[in-house]
Amino acid sequence: MRDEWGPIDPDEIELIEPDFDAFGSTTPSSEPDDVGDAATARPRRRWLIGAAVLATLGTLVAGVLVWAPWQNDGPLSFDSSGGDVTLSDRLVIADAPGSVRYRDNTDNTFFENRDDPVGYFFAEPGARLPMSEEEAAEFGRWVAAFAMVDDGDSDPESTDTAAAITVRGVAGTIERTGALTVVDFGPIDGLIYSVGAVGLSDDEVLAFAEAVRIDGDVTIVTDRRVVEGMEPIGSFSDYRAVLDLLFAVADVPWGPGPTVCYDAPERWCLASDIASDDALALVQFVAGINASAKVHGEPALVGVNTTDQFSDELTVVAWLEGGRLVMLAGTGSEADGLALAESVREATDDEWREVLANTRDDEGFDFNG
Repeated sequence: MRDEWGPIDPDEIELIEPDFDAFGSTTPSSEPDDVGDAATARPRRRWLIGAAVLATLGTLVAGVLVWAPWQNDGPLSFDSSGGDVTLSDRLVIADAPGSVRYRDNTDNTFFENRDDPVGYFFAEPGARLPMSEEEAAEFGRWVAAFAMVDDGDSDPESTDTAAAITVRGVAGTIERTGALTVVDFGPIDGLIYSVGAVGLSDDEVLAFAEAVRIDGDVTIVTDRRVVEGMEPIGSFSDYRAVLDLLFAVADVPWGPGPTVCYDAPERWCLASDIASDDALALVQFVAGINASAKVHGEPALVGVNTTDQFSDELTVVAWLEGGRLVMLAGTGSEADGLALAESVREATDDEWREVLANTRDDEGFDFNG
């Protein structure tokens, strides 16, 4: 099964040097029944994608995500289908701050199929994504699930680190890698499920796995007690969009998706992707960019991304507009970033021809190669 929780293989990337062993050994913390024989070692699932975009999760910004505690009995449901898209992806900065260049690595998304998978994230207020095993105990709890269509090669298999279990009456595995617990199971109705969590016991993760359902674009939690004390953070499709955009605007050669950049005296890069109205919460969750702002009258976040894998401290501005998550990042100040973001608009035909005339074919890491 494709590793949707963190697609970076440290053996394939030479541009960056994250510590992929930060979460400790791959030995499960408990021994469920029916431990299967070790199979051929499968790629470790990396729900956390290393130091690339995992800064801290601060307190959720007022106005970005408003959530009341679970107040009723019965199942919870979260729709990932999204709304209408009215904003074009042909975006430019009105007063170009430098010479323009364009990169289009559309096929280099983190996930093979941009329509897959379907799932949802939950986290307790103020939780942070841990950068090391030592931090995990104090940085709060989160849990998420996704499901993908069974392709015949995706059935969970026990290994020397993944113990065989039964979930919802079908075969599954449980594996703990340091702070991270992953449960895979299926197929159920043609879907293979994967659940990942930090800060939860194995029993709590298994209880969540028993309660989660995927029906089309909807994630259902049949027992709200399994997410007690947590808030819905966002859909897996928004998670993919946030990851793609963070790398695109960081201006790394293998940054996925179409990106417009401007050089000299400061570097600024602009990209957008289809996303839901909840996507800013996942920007906070993934990148730790917390300060609230407004761009074009719409809710926005601004902050400095200081994650180690980028050579510069990047100012990031993210906002929702016309059914898209728009992200601008550069080496200038937050004030400069907000001013430039206000000038972002759809390109005229002539402007877009100029952008395309400055296309750069960057060669680098291929997420799907």
